[in-house]
Amino acid sequence: MRSDGTAPVSREAGQRIRTATSAFVGLLAEHTDADWSVAADTIEWSCRTTLTHLVEVTVHWCARVAVRSDDNLVAAVDVADDATVDELLGTFQAFGEVLASVVGQLGPDERAFHNGGRADASGWAAMFGCEVAVHAGDICGGLGVPNAPDVFDPTAASVVQRLFPWATGDEPAWDRLLWATGRRSLDGFPAMGSEWIWHAAPLAEWDGTVPVWTPETDAPTRRARPTLPA
Repeated sequence: MRSDGTAPVSREAGQRIRTATSAFVGLLAEHTDADWSVAADTIEWSCRTTLTHLVEVTVHWCARVAVRSDDNLVAAVDVADDATVDELLGTFQAFGEVLASVVGQLGPDERAFHNGGRADASGWAAMFGCEVAVHAGDICGGLGVPNAPDVFDPTAASVVQRLFPWATGDEPAWDRLLWATGRRSLDGFPAMGSEWIWHAAPLAEWDGTVPVWTPETDAPTRRARPTLPA
């Protein structure tokens, strides 16, 4: 641990956030002239709405981590309706750097609130990597850009290991990530659907069950662990 109280794992987490941000922007910056009003793949949003969501999530998470929030924050993020895709990507890149900075400054025992569990630095980096990877896939699927799995497969492997420890098996990490986030079935195993949620708290605190999102309570419940095809 450095004299400023940060830990190597936090600095590494911050760097993973920077890497994911750069990969996302690099993948999509060449396609800003496409029609982003088309439907994104596997979800009910347009490609532009999906990008806007990613900007809003990143800004909100910056606030939570910066103050080590113990509860949800009501962060009013109002993305201008006339913002261009270039401007949205630039805003995402800027706040991705802010998030990398604040996560990188977390002490080894410091956490911040998420509905999926109070996350440490590794949890925030993995959640950001998950958001970036799956929404890159959503947008690329809508725009007809084929290479999101190639760009984000390393990210998918680390995300699944940290956030979805129940998503084991021999399937490619990208496919297991899409299964864990409700976007596809896996060798006949049903998709998780909209009730999916990750395990954001440190892995040492995972109890071996699968969290299930419960909209009525805005919190996860638990069920027996599924068995994926080996």
